[in-house]
Amino acid sequence: MVKRTQEWLALHDRLRRSLDDTTAQALMDFLPPTEWPELATRADMQALTARLHGDMAELRAELHGEMSELRADLKGDMSELRAELRGEMADLRSELKGDMAELRAELKGDMAELRAELKGDMAELRSGVQRDMSELRSDLLKWTVGTVVAGMAMSAGISTTLASIIAG
Repeated sequence: MVKRTQEWLALHDRLRRSLDDTTAQALMDFLPPTEWPELATRADMQALTARLHGDMAELRAELHGEMSELRADLKGDMSELRAELRGEMADLRSELKGDMAELRAELKGDMAELRAELKGDMAELRSGVQRDMSELRSDLLKWTVGTVVAGMAMSAGISTTLASIIAG
């Protein structure tokens, strides 16, 4: 690089001697900052572009393949998960049906017990009401008979008193 710098300075010096400083500097500005073999040509750029396009196509194909694999894996995983969930749901459904059948049987038993208790309570109540009504009938009959007898006795007593008043 030192050699290149020395050559560049020598050329610039000769141009300044042959031309004015401004023109010499303008010509030097048109020279590349590196050596000529280090400059890329159009063919170099086209080759590099073609290689980049090839690399990108390979990467695209690779990525597409990996995405297809991932998609297939994901579909498989989703199918497995779906099957697991369906199995678990079926198990839960069976458990729930069993629990409901147990609860139904338990409720039927409880209702039968309650029905028997209510029938017993109602029979006791009916018996008590019938006993009370029988007692009331008996008391009413006694009162009625007592009232009739008292009425007849009074009537007989009034008749005797009236007969003695009239006779007397």
